[in-house]
Amino acid sequence: MRKRIAVFANGWGSEYLQQVGEGIEEVAAKADADVFYFVNFSVHAFDSVENQGEFNIMTLPNLKDFDSAILLTNSFNLQSETDYLQKKIVETKIPAVSLLIPLEHCAYVEADNYSGAYDVTEHLIQKHGVKNLLFIGGFKEHEECRMRLHAVKSAANANGAVLLDSDILFGDWSAKSAENCMESWLRFNRRLPDAIICANDIMAMAVCDLLNGRGIKVPEQVMVTGFDCLKEGRDHWPSLTSVSQEWKLMGQMAARNLVDRMNGKECEMHIRVESRMTLGMSCGCVTEEEWEKTYIGNRKENIGQKVNGMAVDQHFRHLYMSIRKDKSLEDLHHSLSAYYLAESWMEGKDIRICINPEFFKTIDNEEAMKQVGYPDVMDVVCSMADGKAEKLTTMTREETIFHTSDRSDRAGVYLFVPIHSDSISYGYAMLGRNIDIISDNILYIWTRHMRQDMEQVRSNIQIEELTKRLEALSVTDGLTRAYNRNGCEQILYPFAEEVQKSGHQIMFFIADLDRLKQINDCFGHANGDVALKLVAKAISEAVPEGFLVARFGGDEFMVIGEYDGKLTVEELEDRIYQGAKAEGEKANVGYTISLSIGGVLVEQGKPFDVKECLQTADKRMYQIKKEHHRFM
Repeated sequence: MRKRIAVFANGWGSEYLQQVGEGIEEVAAKADADVFYFVNFSVHAFDSVENQGEFNIMTLPNLKDFDSAILLTNSFNLQSETDYLQKKIVETKIPAVSLLIPLEHCAYVEADNYSGAYDVTEHLIQKHGVKNLLFIGGFKEHEECRMRLHAVKSAANANGAVLLDSDILFGDWSAKSAENCMESWLRFNRRLPDAIICANDIMAMAVCDLLNGRGIKVPEQVMVTGFDCLKEGRDHWPSLTSVSQEWKLMGQMAARNLVDRMNGKECEMHIRVESRMTLGMSCGCVTEEEWEKTYIGNRKENIGQKVNGMAVDQHFRHLYMSIRKDKSLEDLHHSLSAYYLAESWMEGKDIRICINPEFFKTIDNEEAMKQVGYPDVMDVVCSMADGKAEKLTTMTREETIFHTSDRSDRAGVYLFVPIHSDSISYGYAMLGRNIDIISDNILYIWTRHMRQDMEQVRSNIQIEELTKRLEALSVTDGLTRAYNRNGCEQILYPFAEEVQKSGHQIMFFIADLDRLKQINDCFGHANGDVALKLVAKAISEAVPEGFLVARFGGDEFMVIGEYDGKLTVEELEDRIYQGAKAEGEKANVGYTISLSIGGVLVEQGKPFDVKECLQTADKRMYQIKKEHHRFM
């Protein structure tokens, strides 16, 4: 049996995840091991209910089913994710590696944040004569931010440059936070620093754009550096001087450590990967001409990406159009299977979309889907294996994870993402052997489109159920829950006509509650309502299965059913009468519940005539009522 490696990550850093993934997959393929990614998109700034829906994918796998695990811990945005996975690793005792953040019971792949940041700072001072520095970091308490700041301070002190405490600013790693930091600093400082060192490329690009927008030239008037060596930063104007953390090498080192440990070898538990300074235009070391040669070389790729963007948009629009009217499990299965048979270039040939069975049930079950984790059994609404659609089925959570890998004759890569609406967990999706979908945040876009599509289907289900409820209300008596007069017109009469047309006979009854006015006058209208409810209950329980009951008027009930030859009209009249009387005695209402009932058996083959049946049944009912009043 092939070894199984579980990889847990937050997908926002798509370039980081893709490069680390490439390293992991190279080593895993050579070792004939399957790789299973569990990726979410939680964010500090998200509402907690949104993050709950994202977090659930981390709970999907049972680590006992895996041989080892890799945690891209530095990518996690929630401490709860780290705590949960660390606890599971301790419980299962499987070999595990944590990237960039040390964790107990895990091997640790460390990126040398310090040396790369030190080299960049020293380069600015020694090569370019920089004296005054400004540092813009990510989260103040984030370990990587602290290490990069420490390196900048150390290099500045060692080389005679100045970094004042007032010139150390913190954002949240985002472009917007860097803009806010820079605008605030410019507002209160008349001088420009010689160089601005940013803790990542995203913030560095934002700073460059803001300065250039204000007529402050980079690098002529102020130099700017980043960290991470993103492709976006290399293609930016000006291209960034940055630090490469050698992410692919990290992935390779992590996977090699696990493969060796799975094979029983003793391994180093602390692995250090050297970071490397990369030069760009933003410090003046790369000329415009040199950058243009590289940029022009990438231009064809960029054009291809724009075409790709159009194809991506069209793909999602076609998917939405395929399922936008679906409102059942069968509808969704048919639509998704047909769609992916025709168009699966983005997701690959192995796809599985697993939905919480509660998704297709009553609209009153939202709380049932606001759970931590997923149900033990899932509806597999779409399952594509090697480009072929599989039947609609249910699977256990374990089966949904390993269904494809267990049937494959070669090692594979499988990617799992959550599908939810805030904390309402719809399910999850598996995409197989197509890790390229991680690039350019396409995976995030995919999950959001799938979420919106499932919200549309869920809305369809809710609308259909609400429509049915409204239709039921329109034909239902609010007091007794029997059909009302409108229900007679829409349901009882058409039912009787169909029975007669089929060659069977109809039994037709009118039942009137005796002395309702007296009950209301003596015991109050609330007791009159109780009496009507008891009568409706008694009639429904007394008549054979398949008979329909309606409250025809204030104290009148109509009963229609197919004659089965077992009970005569008189016998059923007596059965209803005795049932109503017994209900009153059982409820101890303090008054007698008595019914006057008139029934008729419509001749076989004769068309159903409502007026004629009413007249005949009424005539018999009033005869009985006279008898009742004589003795009451």
